[in-house]
Amino acid sequence: MRRATSRLAAVVVAALALLLAAAGGPRLADVAVVCPLFGHHFTAQTAVSDTTVVAFDSDLCRRPPGGSPYLLSVWTCPYCFFSAYQADFRGSLDPKFRDLELIRYPLDPKVVEQADIFPATKYLNAEAFYKLAGKDARFLADLTLRGSYACRVAEVEEPPEVADLRETLRNAILNGKRRISVEEVHLELAADLRRRLAAGEFQEDRERVYRYLLADSLRQAGERIEARTLFEALATDDKLPDAYRKAARRKAFLCEREGVFQEKALAYLQQSESAALLPEAERAVAVYLQGELARRLGKIDDARAQYARAATQTPVPEWLAPIIKQQQGRLPEAVPAPSAGGASGNG
Repeated sequence: MRRATSRLAAVVVAALALLLAAAGGPRLADVAVVCPLFGHHFTAQTAVSDTTVVAFDSDLCRRPPGGSPYLLSVWTCPYCFFSAYQADFRGSLDPKFRDLELIRYPLDPKVVEQADIFPATKYLNAEAFYKLAGKDARFLADLTLRGSYACRVAEVEEPPEVADLRETLRNAILNGKRRISVEEVHLELAADLRRRLAAGEFQEDRERVYRYLLADSLRQAGERIEARTLFEALATDDKLPDAYRKAARRKAFLCEREGVFQEKALAYLQQSESAALLPEAERAVAVYLQGELARRLGKIDDARAQYARAATQTPVPEWLAPIIKQQQGRLPEAVPAPSAGGASGNG
């Protein structure tokens, strides 16, 4: 019998297919796949996509109509957990790859769907494969960035009312606006929920539900550190219904895993730059991403330095310059260094 996660995956896949079709974006197709490592046969899904993109998050996570490419762009064999981009499931692999140390967990490979498999497991196993395959830091930076995106957009099973509440709140924020990014929607929504919670607008028995929605908005806006803190508090709140606590635990873990991939991507970007792997046209974007990842990891001084450095690269793409300025504005003001004759502040 399928587990709860399998049932959820079926619902997610069906809903995703409907949303994609309604939006005129990519559609989903089943693909018969043979694992190149041990020859296991399984069925995966791929997004047959057009090139439509609604917006990017400030770390350049794509948000196409109705769904995300990151959850299906890496496939995982449900038997051995070998993971790679779809193109690398063609043909067979050198037997040396059978010694890969892959993350595994119990599942039924005969019924599991790709949407069942935890996105962090997919991307961590893919990273292990591509490192052994000799891929350079530039390639691995892109892969782990995608891993962070996949953890952000992945959904978990939630109480049925959440979707309706979220939609009502989002519509109030959109309110006739013709173009607004997913990140901007959730930043505005988080600010509105924060204000309403501080004003005591919600009844006591509903306040925790709206705190859950606040945490979820922060997560979707890329503010995973604050989101994780809120989710972890909600997960241990015995006044919150069990279904919310369970969802909060899972989303806190996704926030934690997103941070793991952000740390990896930042390190690989730094290695790419040190090893002169970046073409001139990519340098400004790579330096900017170092700043944005540092900001999302709470490394504010590093973020400030990298944003400033990105703005002085040659060339800076026309589309990137206003984003650098916008993200610089999101940083807290720098604390002036104490004067040489001033108090040390230690005593």
